[in-house]
Amino acid sequence: MFCSLYLHANDPTCTAIIERLINEPVTYAKDVQRLILDLSVDFTTTDAPLRTLVYTLLQRILTITTTAMRDIETANAHLTLWPAEVQTQFGGLLRCADEIAQRLYFASGAFKNQNQDRTFLPPTSSTSTRSPS
Repeated sequence: MFCSLYLHANDPTCTAIIERLINEPVTYAKDVQRLILDLSVDFTTTDAPLRTLVYTLLQRILTITTTAMRDIETANAHLTLWPAEVQTQFGGLLRCADEIAQRLYFASGAFKNQNQDRTFLPPTSSTSTRSPS
């Protein structure tokens, strides 16, 4: 409900809740996983501004989550075995990152390509190409 009101109604209370979840993924890992699932509904929407908002939010979640993972790794690098609480925290963050990867994979339709052929997009006009010398 918070996600929907954030995306579609720009509700300030829901915005504050979503921002808190995103900015504290160690504390709210399960809620962030649910948020990722809720966002995935709009991965392929034809509403371009909504799709942009969803992917921007997803990028923020992934960036903050991976930063938190690196912070845990750095803080515990001197330990052979991490404490159980730290393992649980890291596992929650890892599940968030994995959830993003899975949702993007299924939204892309890549799972439908059973023969593993890859279609490459031609270079865009913004991509510089060299002419042969």
